[in-house]
Amino acid sequence: MLYSVHTDAAVSVTETPVQSAICEPSTGGSVSADDEEITIKGYAYSGGGRGIVRVDLSLDGGKTWFNPELNTNSELFKS
Repeated sequence: MLYSVHTDAAVSVTETPVQSAICEPSTGGSVSADDEEITIKGYAYSGGGRGIVRVDLSLDGGKTWFNPELNTNSELFKS
């Protein structure tokens, strides 16, 4: 059975919201407060063909935020 699609009543989905995750340190992991630099690894996907231009990161549950340096030189980012 074929269903008729009413395109005038449907919303076109052309972009997805930013999706991201922190992969390292892992959930429950810890870092030393004495460290001057901490490497945090993860990913972000923007959809719509646009790249990630900024990441907001909080280390205190959202009380304060900062923009870490991004490394986008990986081959993974090339289409």
